[in-house]
Amino acid sequence: MAIAKQVIADAAQQGLMLAQVEISSGISGEPEIKTVARTGGTANRKTLKQSMVDAICEAARQRLGPEPYGGGRDYWLDEETGAEWRGSEVGRVRTEILYKLDEWVKTV
Repeated sequence: MAIAKQVIADAAQQGLMLAQVEISSGISGEPEIKTVARTGGTANRKTLKQSMVDAICEAARQRLGPEPYGGGRDYWLDEETGAEWRGSEVGRVRTEILYKLDEWVKTV
């Protein structure tokens, strides 16, 4: 089992996803390893880091989207304090934050 985990980890470091790992005893008794790489859509898996970054972006877009509270683009409610803001500044700040988030994602 440890050999299979190592083979999978090595493949992941090379950006490959494996569909199958076959381990058998070779002629000399050493393990013989055969692998089959995934192809197509399943081969395009995300890294852990990319998955986390995508989750942060999705949460930000849901929370900062145009109408997170049904109050429109120019309304913001701080759920922790109950404070409310209205007006064009809300939309401006929302746009600025999403822009800076997109810029940050490019550096990760």
